[in-house]
Amino acid sequence: MSWMDSLNAATRGAKKDLPPKERDRICSDVVMMCSLGSAAVTYAPIPLTDFILVTPIQASMVMAVGRVYGRELNLEESKHILIELASVCGLSLLAQKGFATLTKLLLPGLGGVLAGPYAFAVTYGMGRVAMRYFRDKEHSRETLKKAFNDALREGRRIFSREKVEDFREKKGREVSDFAKRNSGEPRSAPSGRKKPGRRSGSRRSAAPSRAARARGARALL
Repeated sequence: MSWMDSLNAATRGAKKDLPPKERDRICSDVVMMCSLGSAAVTYAPIPLTDFILVTPIQASMVMAVGRVYGRELNLEESKHILIELASVCGLSLLAQKGFATLTKLLLPGLGGVLAGPYAFAVTYGMGRVAMRYFRDKEHSRETLKKAFNDALREGRRIFSREKVEDFREKKGREVSDFAKRNSGEPRSAPSGRKKPGRRSGSRRSAAPSRAARARGARALL
């Protein structure tokens, strides 16, 4: 099962005639799942990976929440709404990513352990803001900001490292694969294509010039 399959399964019961409280319950489950996913990807040991990988998870959360409340979105549209919502709580998002990167640089091996709770809380806050954004027709920047700050405090309080570890065991691979596919970061394919060119060249005779081999290698990029 892919990450989107999991989100679709979580929102499958969201029908047009669904009572508001049931929509809220479904969205709460989605927000919790995505918050755990955001915390899980911060355990990657490389600095800045969480900056790249958390965003698609948060965008998929916005997309799922929007659909539950009757707003059909694709992932790209959800990213734009995520940016709009981030303008309300942008300082905390920057702090999350800066904190996560700094801890990985200064404390290798502990960065995810330290950044995970904050990534969880920020995503949880963003999810609650998304619920308010799609559910309430009238909202102001101030009400959204207050909703985020309240949810951020709640997210810090309910964070559980045990739940994150359990999530990583069950869904860590699917959320990581989804985040990497949709992050826009350079993939490993180009280097993978370049290596066969080197091996092929090493089996040939020395007849081709060094310049010709260099041109051939560049053509593979």
